[in-house]
Amino acid sequence: MRMKILLKLLLNTELRNNSPSEKTISGLTMIELLIGMIMTAIITIPLLSFVVNILDTDVTEEAKTNSEQEIQAAVSYIEKDVSQAIYIYDSNDSNFANFANHLTSNSQSPKLVFWKREFVEDSICSTGNCNDGEDDGYALALVAYYEIPETDSDSIWCQPTQKTGCPKRITRLQIKDGVKDIDGNYVVGAKGQKDVGFREFDSSDYLAWTPDGTIAKTPEVLINYIENFTVDSVTDNKLAQITVKGNAMRRLPGKFDTDKVDCNDVPPYCPKITAQVGKQSGLGE
Repeated sequence: MRMKILLKLLLNTELRNNSPSEKTISGLTMIELLIGMIMTAIITIPLLSFVVNILDTDVTEEAKTNSEQEIQAAVSYIEKDVSQAIYIYDSNDSNFANFANHLTSNSQSPKLVFWKREFVEDSICSTGNCNDGEDDGYALALVAYYEIPETDSDSIWCQPTQKTGCPKRITRLQIKDGVKDIDGNYVVGAKGQKDVGFREFDSSDYLAWTPDGTIAKTPEVLINYIENFTVDSVTDNKLAQITVKGNAMRRLPGKFDTDKVDCNDVPPYCPKITAQVGKQSGLGE
């Protein structure tokens, strides 16, 4: 009898626990949802701003670093190029302008001009049969460097920027003589041929040289995104002091109003290198 009463009590208790009317329904109210969204925004927006600032800083530092590296590489190239110079023209010479007119390219006169002896590998056939072996030789070359202004509109070198025109750049033109043997005769072969427009050089008067008709070559770009390229001085037609100044602002369209901001306002964006270049040995003489 007692057992029946106990079982009945347990059964009634279980039924009450499973009754829908006894269940508790839980959830978030609209106010709680709104508070959660506001807290999420308060946390997320500063984090997004921090990430954007980090990315912007990274792009800016990369632009400055690239400019510094490219300026250094350009100056190193010019130093190596002029190391074989035998005569460097002084732009202060009253006759230089007339001479430089022969090298005008796209209405631009050259800033740095010099004669050099260029090493030409495997350019002389020592036995008359180049299959049996070749010797190295030298060729006389005239080299000119130009500063191309922003008004130039070559689309290949123009990047999107807020400033009218293209970034300034440095270009290089070389026109060389053919390779000659010990008897002074031009050697046969593609490597020994002279460039179209090269006239044999008369060392008695450097400023009297003129090309033989039209120079077929066009200058090649050495570096883009510069502020200026200057030849500060020339000493005894053997040494020259040059300055190359970069402009990283032109790599960052939208960051600067580059029609109003110049390198004097933001010097870190305009790295500058000054170097003395000139003949370093008797190579090729």
